[in-house]
Amino acid sequence: MGVNTSQQMQRTRQVPPIIHGSSPFIGASQFGEKAYEYYKKFYNNPKLMAELFAYFSEKAYPWVHVIPYPTLIRAVELVRDEMELNVIITIDEIGQIDDISDLNPPYVFLHASLADSLSKRIIDKFVEKVKEIDSIPCIATHNPGEVIQRIESNFPEIEAYLSPLNPLGIYMSPNFELTLKALEMAKKNEKKIFGMKVLAAGKLNPEMAFRFAFKYCDSAIIGFVKKEEIDLAIEAIRKLKIL
Repeated sequence: MGVNTSQQMQRTRQVPPIIHGSSPFIGASQFGEKAYEYYKKFYNNPKLMAELFAYFSEKAYPWVHVIPYPTLIRAVELVRDEMELNVIITIDEIGQIDDISDLNPPYVFLHASLADSLSKRIIDKFVEKVKEIDSIPCIATHNPGEVIQRIESNFPEIEAYLSPLNPLGIYMSPNFELTLKALEMAKKNEKKIFGMKVLAAGKLNPEMAFRFAFKYCDSAIIGFVKKEEIDLAIEAIRKLKIL
């Protein structure tokens, strides 16, 4: 696809337009009835997760996003045994930061379950620990329309956001309009925006979703469960010339 090598991207902290996520692998609730099915199929099968990570890396971009749970980290290690791989991480416990330093993540996100509390103690500690491993501190939020503005005002060290983003407005709290306003403000402040739930848990096709999302985000994190889904996403990226 004519993209930069992973080494170049990691050195400059550039990001590709799409990154392979892992939310289906942990049975995230947005997948409804399929959530447990995905969890049973993937979570305790690092080889199957690694197969999708590797396929995506070969066909598109060598970037994945995980929460540092043992089986997901094992999947990352299996891929890294064969090729270079950039790993973006969301932590849901501050203590996990020490455990991920060997993975050299260019970006580390504080999970929304912690970040949305807007606790100064938690966020300050998070920023401090992430900088110690030479990564960029970032915030994931389930309430972007309110949280991003507060973070921008009180925590200037935060350099990127992971936010729900789709044209249906699903998961974009407190509402669609306030979320977009917050994202535009963050972009104006030169913060990177990573979109999640961009396909609205499979309700949208990639072309429709990307046409909207890339008006606001730098990169979309998508949890694929089939190689065919990866192919469709790559086709949409090429068609829309989002390279």
